[in-house]
Amino acid sequence: PIEGGALKVGRNSAVISSSSWFYLHTAVAGSAISIEEGGLYQGQSDQFTINIAGAGGGAVLSRGTFALTGAFLSGNTADFLGGAVWVLDGAASFSNTVFDGNTVSSAPGAGGALYVGGAGSSGAQTVDITGSVFSGNSASSGGGGSGGAIATDYYDGGALWISDSTFEDNVASLVGGAIHFFDDSPVPSISTITRTRFEANHAQWGGGAVAVDAEDVLYGSLKIGQSAFWNNVVVGNSLNPAYGGAILLEDGDLFVDNSSFFHNGEAPTGSTVNVQGRVYAVVPRLGAGPTYGDLHYSTVQGSGSGAAMYLDGPADMRVKHCIVDGLSGPGPNCAVAPGSGRFFNRWMVSSDNTCIGHHGSVGASAGAVLGIGTFGLYGGTLPYFPILPTSSAVDISGPFQCGTATGLTLVDQLGSPRPINGCDGGSIEYAP
Repeated sequence: PIEGGALKVGRNSAVISSSSWFYLHTAVAGSAISIEEGGLYQGQSDQFTINIAGAGGGAVLSRGTFALTGAFLSGNTADFLGGAVWVLDGAASFSNTVFDGNTVSSAPGAGGALYVGGAGSSGAQTVDITGSVFSGNSASSGGGGSGGAIATDYYDGGALWISDSTFEDNVASLVGGAIHFFDDSPVPSISTITRTRFEANHAQWGGGAVAVDAEDVLYGSLKIGQSAFWNNVVVGNSLNPAYGGAILLEDGDLFVDNSSFFHNGEAPTGSTVNVQGRVYAVVPRLGAGPTYGDLHYSTVQGSGSGAAMYLDGPADMRVKHCIVDGLSGPGPNCAVAPGSGRFFNRWMVSSDNTCIGHHGSVGASAGAVLGIGTFGLYGGTLPYFPILPTSSAVDISGPFQCGTATGLTLVDQLGSPRPINGCDGGSIEYAP
């Protein structure tokens, strides 16, 4: 069949499902289910396994409303778009759902588990993901895959909202090991990622965890808060270096606050990999508008080589109330390529002097004390660096200099209020 090998949900129709199993269906698109505009599919504890689509939506193609709770999608495959699900139009939501081992198998492929939007869409798409797991998904065949777990491609507006979720061991052969956020819509949109963990995701050329490319968005393309990134990897070579072990910003605006970054960037092969960006590389495309990378209230610990933060292109990077530690490796904490934009660093503590120069920042020459504990879980759901009372980041600014990058409630990574006295740097507010 062309679409919906097992089930087609027509216009103004609704299907409510519980514990259904869709197995080994084939179609050109949406091999198990296709949902037309105005149609609704709502599933509880459904399973989608080893479904295969020739074009997109390995298991599901939706133009209407698609909602899953407690579902399991595994081993589904599409040639190009959305190894498990393609949300072409309308709205989708996924709660406490697992996407495991789904694949887009041909180049250029996008969205190993989930693809949102596309050139054939006729309106905005919204996707809400909460309490879900994306593991072992892949957009890696042929060297042209982006978004190992999720890829967005907005042309007429849309938004992606992710909270309390996990992305681990996802792979992209191009950019965005876990997520490739692309927005070419003239309609401003604000997508958010909160309280989410990114671990051991892998991209060949940029954004080991997340790559952002929002060409025409006027303001606020993607906002990330209260999240943790660790052991994410980009791999280049001596001729073609890779960028952004955790996050690559190509175009648009990116805002990150109250988050922790640990050992992102370096592949297990160590010195054989040339990685120029640890957390960010800002590389605007030719002809693009202004690009801004904002990192606020976060703690960044590199892996001892390359730069903790790397700026490359006509863009500005604004860093406020952060702690940066490059582990005394050969690379600086902050590096700027010739002809690039500027770092604006405020109330920052750095283990060297390369990030210093603005508004109350302190580095090694000023006797700065990082004062952070070991990255790990301390009774919560996300790992972080505890802040010690000896840290130079404690009360580094007065309460009137507090503010957030994302506009969320002024709390730290754990949800504790800021400030207690003055404002602390780093992802955790010190509580005496």
